[in-house]
Amino acid sequence: MSTSKAERDRLRLQRREELVARRVELKAAKRQADDERAARKQEERARLESERLALDAIAEKAYEDYLVVREGVRRMRECEDRNGVAYTDHERRAIEGLAPLWTANAEMIAQLRRWCEPLSGVRAADYASESSELATRLKRELSMLRRQGAHDLFVQESRALGGFGFEKHGELYNEDTLLFCKTLVALHDGALVQPYRASDERRLVWEIGGGWGGFACQFKTLFPNVTYLITGLPDAFLVSAVYVQALFPDARCRLFTDMPPADLFQQWKEIDFIFVPESAATTMQPPRVDLALDLSTLCQMSVDRMRAHVRRAFDLRCRYWYSLFRPDASAAESAVCDVVNECYWPHPIPARRERWAPAVMGVEPEPRPDTEAAHLVGWRRVCA
Repeated sequence: MSTSKAERDRLRLQRREELVARRVELKAAKRQADDERAARKQEERARLESERLALDAIAEKAYEDYLVVREGVRRMRECEDRNGVAYTDHERRAIEGLAPLWTANAEMIAQLRRWCEPLSGVRAADYASESSELATRLKRELSMLRRQGAHDLFVQESRALGGFGFEKHGELYNEDTLLFCKTLVALHDGALVQPYRASDERRLVWEIGGGWGGFACQFKTLFPNVTYLITGLPDAFLVSAVYVQALFPDARCRLFTDMPPADLFQQWKEIDFIFVPESAATTMQPPRVDLALDLSTLCQMSVDRMRAHVRRAFDLRCRYWYSLFRPDASAAESAVCDVVNECYWPHPIPARRERWAPAVMGVEPEPRPDTEAAHLVGWRRVCA
């Protein structure tokens, strides 16, 4: 049955109208997509601008804090000089590396995180390429920690004061970030962090050295109901005491020089961070110490200085000790373990490791051949 010319014309007109309608619909969809894309770009620009203003405000306040801290640290240095603290070569190199911070300007403090190399060895320049061997290794380690359930102990690197690193899923991290996360994992595996989660009781944590303040910030982020005491090189406080105040703008901080030593721990539960030079560490009188932390600091000391710190923790009835040993600290590690063993029952904590299948089938998998830090937890002895 043939179709009439009128019917064919009607169908042709209908198809043309449908095609025009489809084109109009596609144009409208494209305009909507373009509008949404433009809105997202505008929102992103607004977010970045807001973030920039917030970081600028943090940097501005950090410089004001730095000026106050610098004066206190200057007086601490005088105290150290009077007490004749014998620094090691490693500590003298760190002091020399931090020397420019004694005359820092606002721009330097705005990039303070990038002045931490003398304290941790981690350099911002190493994070320029996302395809480097370092990037591959850290990405793999972060993925391994997350797969093993450590996501709730991960605290990303802050972008404040020149924070740097690689980025994954919007989170910034570098070698320090993951080292601190592994430390928290070891404390978790050693059953030492549960009391900080399960109790409302205020506790006092003592970190020996304190580095640039990175671990203190991670610990305080996860467990805010803590008074965090740092003892160490006064020069390092030019970084750590400024950095923790930048990340915790409402934190109550106290320097050793703020008051007479006998009053340093008055109303300690209302203080968030306390900074004390090493020369006063063996005579300070905190009302309690719940956990002493050594993140590779004792390895840089003489045996007598190691022993003085461990004995002080014991005399203050500190229940738990933790030491971190970096892969290159094998010789000093033995000395630290021996000293800790005098006052604490040692419990080595195995590092979290990812196993991998070798190329030859039927061969038992071995751990990845990466260097890894070691962890030691100590329980206080009854007597020493």
